[in-house]
Amino acid sequence: MDAAEDGIAELELTLAALTVAFPFLDECDELATWLTFFFDDIAFLSIRGFLKVMASHTCGENMKAEAPSSMEGVGVSTFKTGTTTVGITAKDAVILGADKRVTMGNYIHSREITKIIPFAEHLAMTLSGSVGDNQMLGRWMAMEARRYELENGEIISPNAAATMLANILSSHRYYPFWVMNLLAGYYKGKAYLYSIDMIGGVTLEKVTSSGSGSLIAFGILDEGYKENMNWKDAVKLAVRAINSAMNRDSASGDGVNILVIDEKGYRFLSKEEIEKITKEKVAAK
Repeated sequence: MDAAEDGIAELELTLAALTVAFPFLDECDELATWLTFFFDDIAFLSIRGFLKVMASHTCGENMKAEAPSSMEGVGVSTFKTGTTTVGITAKDAVILGADKRVTMGNYIHSREITKIIPFAEHLAMTLSGSVGDNQMLGRWMAMEARRYELENGEIISPNAAATMLANILSSHRYYPFWVMNLLAGYYKGKAYLYSIDMIGGVTLEKVTSSGSGSLIAFGILDEGYKENMNWKDAVKLAVRAINSAMNRDSASGDGVNILVIDEKGYRFLSKEEIEKITKEKVAAK
C-alpha cells in the first residue's frame, strides 16, 4: 500500500469515527460538507480542498460540490475586536504602551484590561487580537523563559525569546492563535523590539505599532521618533501616539498603560508618573 492509499485508509477510519460520534452526519455528502465547511470558515482553503478530494475518494461522487462559504445563518457570530499598542526603543530603555479597552463588535467588553504582559524581568509582550490567545501565550512564554534560565544558567535574550514565540506561532499556523504581538526586552545594555505576526513572521524594529489604531499611531510615531532619544521622551511619544489613535479609533480607548524596561528590569508607570512625564519639555536633539 503506497502513501496515498495509506492516507485514504486513515481518512476512512476518521470519517467512520465521526459518523459514530455525530449520527446526524450519516450521509457521506453531509459529512464531507461539514468537514470542508469547518475548515473553510477558518480560511484554510488548501486544507479544505484536500478534505474535499480525500472525502470524494472515500465517499464516492455524490458529495456536494460546494461547501458553505461562511458561518452565516448557523447561529455563530463573528465579532471584530480592536486595540492600539506601540513599542519604542530608546538609548537607555525600551517602551511598550497600550490602551485599556476591549471590544466585541460595537460592544465595549472592558475598560480596564492591561494589554502588556511581562514574562521575565527584562522581557514583555503586548496583546493585540484575541484576549484569550494572548493571555495563554503570555503564560507559555513565562514558563519557557523560566525553563531556559534553569537549563542554561542565564536569562533568555530578547532574540531567543522572539524566536521562541515565532516558533510557537508557526507550529500552530494551521489552527492559529489570533494575535499580533510586539515583544520587547533590554539585554546587555541594549534595547530590543520585535513585531511578530500570527504565523510567526518576525521583524526587528526601532519603533512600531499594532492593532486597529496602529495606522493612526504610526503617523505620530514616524514624525516624532528620533534615534537615541531618552526613555522619558519615548514615553511622551508613546502616550501621544496612543491618545491620537483613541481619538479616531472607536475600538481603542479608556486610558493608557506604559511599561518601561531598562537595565533594572521592567516597571509599569503610574497614572501620576505618566502625567508628570508628559508635561515635561522634550529634551533638545
